[in-house]
Amino acid sequence: MNLHLDKTATGFYWSGQNSTERRPNRISIVLTFGFLLLVLAPIGGLPSAVAQDAKTTFDDNVKSILRQRCASCHGPDSKKGDLDITNFTNLMQGGSSGSVIEPGDSDGSYLFNLVTHEDEPVMPPGGKIPDAEIAMIKKWIDGGALENKGSKAVMSRKPAAVAMGENPMVRPEVVSSFPRISLQPVQQTARAPVAASIATSPWAPIVAVAGKNQVILYDTKTLEIIGLLPFPEGSVNVVRFSRSGSVLLAAGGRAGSSGVAVLWDVATGQRISKVGDELDAVLAADISPDHSMVAVGGSDKLVKIYSTSTGEQLHVIAKHTDWITSLAFSTDGVLLATGDRNGGLHVWESMTARAYLTLKGHSATVASIAWRGDSNVVASASKDKSIRLWELNNGRQIKTWDADAGGVSSIAFTRDARIVSTGADKVTRIFAQDGKQQLAFPAMNDVATAVAWCDETTRAIAGDFNGEIRVWKSDDGTQLGTLSANPPTLENRLTAAKAAYAERSTLLPPLTAKAKSTNDAAQVIHVQLAAATVLKTQAQTAFTDVQNALAETNEKASQLQTQIAATSSTLTELQEVKPLLDQSLASMSAASEKLPADEALTTQVAQLNQRVVAMDARIAESTTTMATLQASLTELTSQVKATDQRVKAATDNLKMASDKVTALTEQLAPLSQARDAASSELQTATERAEQAQQQVTRWQGEIEFVALLNALAKRLQEAEQVVQQKQKSLDEVNEALKAAQANSAAAQATVDQARHSVEAIQAEIESARQIPD
Repeated sequence: MNLHLDKTATGFYWSGQNSTERRPNRISIVLTFGFLLLVLAPIGGLPSAVAQDAKTTFDDNVKSILRQRCASCHGPDSKKGDLDITNFTNLMQGGSSGSVIEPGDSDGSYLFNLVTHEDEPVMPPGGKIPDAEIAMIKKWIDGGALENKGSKAVMSRKPAAVAMGENPMVRPEVVSSFPRISLQPVQQTARAPVAASIATSPWAPIVAVAGKNQVILYDTKTLEIIGLLPFPEGSVNVVRFSRSGSVLLAAGGRAGSSGVAVLWDVATGQRISKVGDELDAVLAADISPDHSMVAVGGSDKLVKIYSTSTGEQLHVIAKHTDWITSLAFSTDGVLLATGDRNGGLHVWESMTARAYLTLKGHSATVASIAWRGDSNVVASASKDKSIRLWELNNGRQIKTWDADAGGVSSIAFTRDARIVSTGADKVTRIFAQDGKQQLAFPAMNDVATAVAWCDETTRAIAGDFNGEIRVWKSDDGTQLGTLSANPPTLENRLTAAKAAYAERSTLLPPLTAKAKSTNDAAQVIHVQLAAATVLKTQAQTAFTDVQNALAETNEKASQLQTQIAATSSTLTELQEVKPLLDQSLASMSAASEKLPADEALTTQVAQLNQRVVAMDARIAESTTTMATLQASLTELTSQVKATDQRVKAATDNLKMASDKVTALTEQLAPLSQARDAASSELQTATERAEQAQQQVTRWQGEIEFVALLNALAKRLQEAEQVVQQKQKSLDEVNEALKAAQANSAAAQATVDQARHSVEAIQAEIESARQIPD
């Protein structure tokens, strides 16, 4: 897609011929007098008054060099490395590698080191530019990198102490978190101050709360206090973390008297800069993403931009018609949005303070400004009830909705581009960018004044006019706890912890006795139950054994009855057949007596006789067997009766044992519950006492830590005084030495003069001696 430069009422924009979308270059290129001079210079030269001015400027001296030597690669149509050197604004903005010009420091300017071939890639690639042109670029940078004759020299704005190397929207490799710092409040007031401002670190679970003469820090996960930062300059009206989370800003002061903004290094907890010397308290403030600038505003209707490294005032913006109530740098640091009490809302180029856009729509105080993470959308909230979203192409309002019936007090963008708001109707809400409400948290007790969002814990935090600060879960609106804008002193915390420990400790003896009593009672029943269980087991075993014996005896009796039945049947059959055989034998014997010669008949008689004898034997045997079986059955029957008695006794014993186990179990259940309850109560009381003791130890340790810090601070102060005294003595010695050296020089001059006089007189004497007589 081919890009070209379009001019609109607000500046120049890169646009594509295949797209109707317009996106601003990093800072709008405003048509200036210096640009006209550059256009006119090749035609008729510069006016003599300008030519006689000794200032070296971009428009007059450098732009033509850079355009001739570098524009083919770094112009509006190429922008290699995202760098455009053809206009001052884009050059000072830098490219993808960051800033390329450090005003006042040519050696520290990346572009200068490239054109001198000190750094790579060398520029231009074909060879070094003429030395005269290099000298001109050096003179321009060292002179403050002025844009035109009307510009004021501004030295490098990159403070070494707070310089930031990472992209502010990318999580740093090392996330800054406060070390152990003092938990001793600078001041504790009778009532909590208004929660004027709340801010969260973009990359760590830390929330900062504005207080009276202090900033209070909490962990958003545990809601525990993690430190207090003194702000002796007065009340804190604004707290802000830098985009990297490595610097914390607090601004405020004393109403009608003074105002400042203070910066702390989060990693060390140390103050690193203080800017501003206002005649009234600062009401709005922010720090640029690269940590080089702080913007402040207040009742004087002025927006002032300061250098964090030198404290120098860089720019003053005087367009607002009422108090400055809100301001914020864009996430990329290119723009600065400011709002006032009259509903005025403006956007400025942060480096030059040039007007970029005026956003018209609010009819009351612009209470809060927040930038979306990509810097393409800015949100403003007003006492006129509305939240408005603006795109930064031409200042078009892309969405507006009434977010609070009484007026919005504060807003914040979440990392996923939702909007959290709070205000006069006491309700904190989460909105999508289309204005649809996603969640409303329970109302505060008073008018809500400030809101913040912790992306690391996805928690909403809001404070009200009474100084109450609540923390909620973002998924269901459950309140997790509160934070204090007026924390107690360490001594008060220690006293409270000791009282809690004493109170909780008094509960331990009776609870211990109760736990022992219930445990002893349960133990007695437990022992009895164990014994009864053993007896039940034994009774069960005996019952089983006797049942098995009864079954075995019954089985034997059944077998005997079967045998008796079979033997009885056989005997009956034999007894029924025997008379017939006897009759047959008698008949055949009578016939044989009548026919003695009939051998066959005699043989049959003999055989039949044998059968009768055999049958008699079988009948006798069966009778004997029957008698034996009957006797055995009689004996087994007696055994069955005896075993039945044993079974009955065993059944009774088992029932008694079971009943006793059941009764003891039922008796043990409530005792066990009472024992467990007493044990749990004792454990809870012990844990609470231990926690109270830990708090006592903690606050004692914190008091000792503060004492140590104070002692070290005193030693440092004494050491500084000694250094000052030594320096004073050294200065006095140096002055004396200078005086002595001066006196010595004067004496030497006198001696030399005398010597010269002596030599002259001697010469005269010698000359006189040479006069002829």
